Amino acid sequence: MLCQFLSEWSVPKGTPNANWGSLRSGLYEIPKNKKDQFYSLVKAAIPQFNSSSAPSLVFRPPKLKMQPLFLDVDLKTSVEIPNDLERLEQLANTVAQFLKSKQPELDVLCFIVHKPTGYWKTLASGKKQFATGGHIYYPKMRIEKQLALETRKQAVSKVSDIFNIPTLLNSAEDIMDMRIPSRSNGLMMLYDYKPGKGGGNTRFVLLANGTTRN
Repeated sequence: MLCQFLSEWSVPKGTPNANWGSLRSGLYEIPKNKKDQFYSLVKAAIPQFNSSSAPSLVFRPPKLKMQPLFLDVDLKTSVEIPNDLERLEQLANTVAQFLKSKQPELDVLCFIVHKPTGYWKTLASGKKQFATGGHIYYPKMRIEKQLALETRKQAVSKVSDIFNIPTLLNSAEDIMDMRIPSRSNGLMMLYDYKPGKGGGNTRFVLLANGTTRN
């Protein structure tokens, strides 16, 4: 059902208003009035998703001045480590406090989304890195791109202290993916899988006002 739905709204590469893409190839422009049907079909299909059979859907940011803030935290280490939720919470709270200092009226309710465990990633050189991290969503706020970039810069300045991990391989700039707050890339559909990589079993944490865990 989901595949049939997606095929109905498939568009050619380069279509400016496409709002979803697939890492397995495919571009889609799903109308606003079909949004609920789309999410219902995704929800029904999630139990069948796995690393070899999944749509690998990625949201494409709209061309709007005011948008929610999303952050992507990518950690690369030389050894296997736990996916540390407390550090992600600390970063999310730091970002929330910065946003409140800039615009006190903002609703900084926050979702942290991450997988319980990381995975080994093989580079083109043959070397392996262990990947962990998570996504941080502030869905109720609407801010301009410039503030999103300032917020990401503030997060970069705090990353080394928050993620003080001896086996960390990547820089603070690399940890805080620039493409998401700059709105050149979107994030993957929840519970979906990248081709050949782990997915599913996503954990959610809600932070109200950037400080309270629910």
